[in-house]
Amino acid sequence: MWAFERVREIQYMITNGENSKVEFKEECAHNDSIAKEIIAFLNFKGGTMLFGVNDDRQVVGVRDENFEERIMNIFYHRIMPSVIPDYQEFIIDNKRVVVLTVEQGINKPYYTKVNGKNCYFLRYGSTSREATREELLGLFQASGNVHYEVSPVLNAAPRDLDFRNIEDYFSKYRAMNLNNFSQSEVETILINSEILSQSGENIHPTIAGMLLFAKNPKKYLHGSGIRAIHIDGKDIADSVIDHKFFERDVFHNIESVLDYLKLRINAAVKIGHTARREAKVDYPFNVLRELIVNAVVHRDYTITGANIAVIVFEDRIEIKSPGAIPNSLTIEKIKQGIMYHRNPVLVQFLYDAGYVERLGRGVRNSIEMMRKYNGKEIDIASDESETAIKIYK
Repeated sequence: MWAFERVREIQYMITNGENSKVEFKEECAHNDSIAKEIIAFLNFKGGTMLFGVNDDRQVVGVRDENFEERIMNIFYHRIMPSVIPDYQEFIIDNKRVVVLTVEQGINKPYYTKVNGKNCYFLRYGSTSREATREELLGLFQASGNVHYEVSPVLNAAPRDLDFRNIEDYFSKYRAMNLNNFSQSEVETILINSEILSQSGENIHPTIAGMLLFAKNPKKYLHGSGIRAIHIDGKDIADSVIDHKFFERDVFHNIESVLDYLKLRINAAVKIGHTARREAKVDYPFNVLRELIVNAVVHRDYTITGANIAVIVFEDRIEIKSPGAIPNSLTIEKIKQGIMYHRNPVLVQFLYDAGYVERLGRGVRNSIEMMRKYNGKEIDIASDESETAIKIYK
């Protein structure tokens, strides 16, 4: 019975044609072309390759008796890191069709060699193409193999940082008076703290350094701020009451958006059973603080031109952070409090400054607080472009 249902599912795929998760290949397809499509599916959301079907949706079949061995050799020799595929064969229209199911990879980014060069491919609609530099950086960061935040901002210089704020930070939270050190010693301290980075003979601020201490982060890091919107209704298409951008360093941005929310959270006073006056607000402020800080420290800074968005609706607040959740995490794992730090330098600096008690468990703590507060769940959703959290009134 299962085989019959699977055949009908394959026939449905053929009828509907190629898309972002379905690719047709004839038996004569070059191994390089097959490897490219496999890599693109692994680096995307997975997909299905149907061998023995042409671009006109005609079933032409596979005749090679050693075709399975050929496919396995492609996976063994051309797909890095290694993956074990799901290979099946079915008879469709009296012809042999090979169904190769490629799940989304957990060790992104995947690559294959083309003319001796490591090539990384991504799936876009029904086509696959080589990843751009920015897309590749995003794949590496999602894998945890590299932390983009410590990359140098090559068109910026140490003078673009606010050293008064740096001195205040190190004095308050690391018990270090930088005025007691020479200029070269201060540079070494900041390099070791990954606020600065040495590239050859030149020293540049890192992305983390610019986010934390730049005089004007927006000048170099487009989309590094927070956008706040107040909607008069329950839909994004409803009228906008007001709209503000906060584009300073992350400390000021967090405080500014929290001040913005304070003015828009209705507060009421009720008389409890003890006859004491009790304040009641639409949302627990600690939850908003936790989730906004999480959005700042866990966003994908390889995505440029998009700000974190905090949207106040009539019935909820949405916090949208650019970037998908990292490969090693799922939404369920996040809800359970499993920690992964995409930007560990930002995490450490905000942790030292006391922005949250146990950074990394903010979502789990917030879920528990909202259950106690109003019995409503926090909604979390993530796709390739953003991670969104909804907190209900």
